[in-house]
Amino acid sequence: MTELKELAGLLGVPVVIALVKATEMVLQLERRWLPVAAIVWGIGLNLALAYILATPYPSAVVWGVIAGLAAVGLFSGTRAALGK
Repeated sequence: MTELKELAGLLGVPVVIALVKATEMVLQLERRWLPVAAIVWGIGLNLALAYILATPYPSAVVWGVIAGLAAVGLFSGTRAALGK
């Protein structure tokens, strides 16, 4: 059951993408800072989830980095496929 709780953090990848896009629009971030914003949002969301589900914080940080990097890859892959 613990593994399922930890994997729940990856379900937030679409949320991370949306939050990064909102952050980009609000703060007028340059494109080069978007991966950093995605990792920060991923870690933050997974730490909040770890608090709610009572899972270890170190693994939440690792899953947060993974979620942030997955969000960056998904976003950039979509942009490359669409030719933008």
